[in-house]
Amino acid sequence: LRYGEEASLGIDLRHQANEWFSYHAGVHGSIFYSGNIYWSCDPRVTFQFMPAENHEISIHGGCYTQYFHKAGLTGGGLPTDFFLLADSTLPPEYAVGTSLRYTASFLNKKWTVQAEGYFKQIYGIVESLGNIVQLINQGFDYEKHLITGAGRNYGLNIMLQKNSGILTGHLAYSLGWARRKLPTLDGSQDYIYAAGHERRHDLNIVLNARFAKHWTVGTQFVLASGLPYTKAEEAYILNGNMICKYSTFNGAHMPLYNRLDLSCSYDIIKTQEHELGINISLYNVYCHKNAQFVVYREFLRPVLGTTLSFIVPSISIYGKF
Repeated sequence: LRYGEEASLGIDLRHQANEWFSYHAGVHGSIFYSGNIYWSCDPRVTFQFMPAENHEISIHGGCYTQYFHKAGLTGGGLPTDFFLLADSTLPPEYAVGTSLRYTASFLNKKWTVQAEGYFKQIYGIVESLGNIVQLINQGFDYEKHLITGAGRNYGLNIMLQKNSGILTGHLAYSLGWARRKLPTLDGSQDYIYAAGHERRHDLNIVLNARFAKHWTVGTQFVLASGLPYTKAEEAYILNGNMICKYSTFNGAHMPLYNRLDLSCSYDIIKTQEHELGINISLYNVYCHKNAQFVVYREFLRPVLGTTLSFIVPSISIYGKF
């Protein structure tokens, strides 16, 4: 069990230079102690340009420091992530990122379209080379399987949004890569692979209809690429323990993920100052069995496993006072 203490201080400056240009600059400082002392001073800046009415271009750049690491087992996609504090063997993660975003509104701001491209370079990423077979058959000491490397995230996000009227909602699509480079993996200095959380394609459709004074009905549909995992190809029994030979690290992918949700809300009270209502939701309406992990039967026959294959109802009360 490890402990850490962190203190941080941020300073921001916002300035509207004129009607078409403004900027937001700041610096975020922090100090962290977990047996060793680490500190960071991360500058960040955003420039906003308004070349015409209802059009905005935003450019952002900044540095980011994180004092904990996330690692997990990739031999089957099981939700076995664990978190580690930065220490003498695992320095903090550090990232430098930039993004460019364009936003436009039209038809009296009833519709908004937004496109954003981003790039982030990351250093000090921690990855585990352990697998689920070791966890089950041999016990698992995560410290013996950790390696560090670098990575980069980049991609494009596009969204079309309807802001007013009886029917509102948005259509959003993301195309993204989360790549990692580990210099000690497979003895290669240039081994690049997909991160365990990478979803190359992600489509999200949200619709809300207010068909009466107090009633709102909503739906959400999600379609996304399957997460990557490391596929087992061969297995051997040695001294009573199973030894697996795996294919390319995170080289296989789960099937497409898709899900439909429905909701209905009733506003008991709804004014500018106060709000009170009740919501009923149905998660995974058509009970799709989305694959979450892979388990192996005899002769390494892969079987897709699901953590949720049925509809989930919920009820909640919301309010604002």
